[in-house]
Amino acid sequence: MLVVGPHEPYLAYVSDVLPSLGEEGVQTATLRDLVPEGATAGTETDADVARVKASLDVVAVIEAAVRFYEDPPTTGMTVETDAGDIRLRADAWAEAFEPPDPGTPHNEARDQVWEELLTILVDEHDGDEHDGDEPADEVRASLQRNRELRGAFTRAWPLLEPADVVADLWSVPAYLRRCAPGLTREEIRALQRDDARAWTVPDLPLLDAARQRLGDPEASRLRQRQRQRAVVAGERARMAGVIDELIAADDSELLLMTSLRHGGAGQGAGVRPGRPRRPAAVRGGHRGRGRPLRRDDPGDPAARGPHELRRRVRRARGGQALDGSP
Repeated sequence: MLVVGPHEPYLAYVSDVLPSLGEEGVQTATLRDLVPEGATAGTETDADVARVKASLDVVAVIEAAVRFYEDPPTTGMTVETDAGDIRLRADAWAEAFEPPDPGTPHNEARDQVWEELLTILVDEHDGDEHDGDEPADEVRASLQRNRELRGAFTRAWPLLEPADVVADLWSVPAYLRRCAPGLTREEIRALQRDDARAWTVPDLPLLDAARQRLGDPEASRLRQRQRQRAVVAGERARMAGVIDELIAADDSELLLMTSLRHGGAGQGAGVRPGRPRRPAAVRGGHRGRGRPLRRDDPGDPAARGPHELRRRVRRARGGQALDGSP
């Protein structure tokens, strides 16, 4: 059992009383103990700000804040692979982004959605007429190497850090208005602050809820690195196999093809896991840095569109890109 209390004197009293009630080995903690930011969180000196934050439906606000980053693209794109072009339609994006199992954290669900997207594209390839008879695993590996596809997916479902999500609420008025629509304009303005990460005690419940909803981003990054190493290893093995076939078919007197192996090509020299030329269909989708964020009125119509709002959130972080290439 874990008992969370407002302060240490209260928890000391609880620890003394519970054994007499037959409860042994009970753990106690204050809100500060539950999140890393609690150790340095200050006291909220503005009573109105403390009141507004206390009135928030923390779970609903964080859910809306995270769901904003689980939004499938509404336009299709052409994905180039070694086996030919595959058309990724908007409805395929939507199918891949269907909610995973209930309770799956955002960063963990991201891996599931990526794998589902690859499966849809492989099935699309199998259903189209393509020259050759490429195995499904080779098509899948080629898709994983496609930087345009990985970039589009990362923009639609990025890896998120709990502190980033909560800080964005206090630095981008339109984002807070979207996540807490019941707040008035005056309340939204009151919650904005110059240093969005100057944590106070009323922030801690939101940080804890965000951590629960997002899961561990480092675990997802580790899985990404493992997948990337597997892709590189597979590419090297494929290249080595091609070289073996060329050498076996070389009937010249000088056996020139053997130089490919001695030159290191079979060891993956110069292997770059996928940089296909940018398809024209997605060339126009590149995101520029744009102008610096203005602390706009929360009702600014320009801030209401999800794509514009994402740009504003990114700019509020000083131009920091959303992390998490698959």
